[in-house]
Amino acid sequence: MPALFQVQSGTLDLDDVAVVTVLTPEPLRQAASSAAAIAAEKAAKIAESKRTKAAASVQADGSLIANGSFETDSKGKGWPDGWGSPKDRTMTWGKRRRESLPSPAASEAGQRK
Repeated sequence: MPALFQVQSGTLDLDDVAVVTVLTPEPLRQAASSAAAIAAEKAAKIAESKRTKAAASVQADGSLIANGSFETDSKGKGWPDGWGSPKDRTMTWGKRRRESLPSPAASEAGQRK
């Protein structure tokens, strides 16, 4: 059968093309359902391990995040326990006017508070 690569025009004759094998969809459906079942089982195992890990790390107040309220500063460093601080110390924690929750405050003049 001649090939028409790099031609400007021409005709491709498909008179001698024949379908040799007919595919039945049943084996493909079975393979797809098997793969879906395996994927669902794997997802269930991952979800269960995440639930177990989360249950083990629940704080006394029911939060998954340690010191999620930013209120605990047991060392008195002016920074919430369990949260990283910038190395250059350009950020400090202040108090909001209406509430006692801490909020980031600028340390240099001209910066937003």
